[in-house]
Amino acid sequence: VLYCSVGYRSSQTAEQLQALGCTNVLGLRGAIFAWANAGQPLVNDRGQPTPLVHPFSDTYAAMLQPEHRFPISRATSLTNDFVPRVNPTRTVYAMTWLVVLLSWETLCPFLGFFRASPRERTAHAARNFALGALNTVFIAALFVKLWAMVAAWAETHGFGLLHWLGLPGWARMAAAVLLLDAWTYAWHRLNHGVPLFWLFHRTHHSELRLDVTSASRFHPGELVVSSVLRLPLLALLGIRFNELVLYETLMFAVVQFHHANIQLPGAVERALGWLLVTPNMHRVHHSRLPVETDSNFASLLSVWDRLGGTWRRRADMTGIRYGLDGFDTPEQHTVGGMLKTPLRQESRPGYFNS
Repeated sequence: VLYCSVGYRSSQTAEQLQALGCTNVLGLRGAIFAWANAGQPLVNDRGQPTPLVHPFSDTYAAMLQPEHRFPISRATSLTNDFVPRVNPTRTVYAMTWLVVLLSWETLCPFLGFFRASPRERTAHAARNFALGALNTVFIAALFVKLWAMVAAWAETHGFGLLHWLGLPGWARMAAAVLLLDAWTYAWHRLNHGVPLFWLFHRTHHSELRLDVTSASRFHPGELVVSSVLRLPLLALLGIRFNELVLYETLMFAVVQFHHANIQLPGAVERALGWLLVTPNMHRVHHSRLPVETDSNFASLLSVWDRLGGTWRRRADMTGIRYGLDGFDTPEQHTVGGMLKTPLRQESRPGYFNS
């Protein structure tokens, strides 16, 4: 019988052991927190009776009744809650992919944005990466543990669409990726359609020179709203945390790919475009023309634009003017300027209202 704090890690480990042929493996539903809250007997690491359970952090302590919370220091709580746990293998893959795209842009760029000034390319990348790093730390500190807790709660209580369907193995994983990607498409459309959301999303669309670093250029306000909405979404869909991690990994790799300043052979672009969002498809989305800006919303799978009637292509890819009218001055593209983007005036409304 395996247990952890709330049941997520232990249930995943139980499934892995069962898949390896261990038939006498069970996960304790609700894990040690639910056991303690139910008044079941506990002993400490010295075998002595105790009513206390280590809560891991102040965030997780809210799931334990007060009389069962082992006291922990503020430093321990902050460390466990706010220091992101880096997966070394995933980090190596992500960095390798980034280096490949940066090298591709350097050796054979689609557009010569920085040919006259390589130093400007470095400065451009530094600004976008700085904003991306700020967002990563901010979201990791505020939301990653909450997402894991919601996923664990849904797992423990058997709540949500995927838990109700009871799909096996890879079918469940594929369904989770499809559902999350459909939501990402819908959320992207909302960012263009709701004027308040568009104020924040302009930080991404005001980019003047589209390249792989542009994939990191988002306003923290947009990500906060997205992260908050994700909490009920994870519960309603019954998404497991490892499924969310898989989707985020795949999605961001493709987002970096279709922002990159690279060119695919025509046949490859067309064939790949039936499955994934490609560079040419997404370049249309970054056009200044509203009819093009408000198209090609998909992030990972291109099918959503075809189903949603928002798919658009363009013959002259080199003639696209990137950015937004009124956002062309250098100070608007510093880190501080990007953070102030929602405060700037613009005549263009969200496309639902135009």
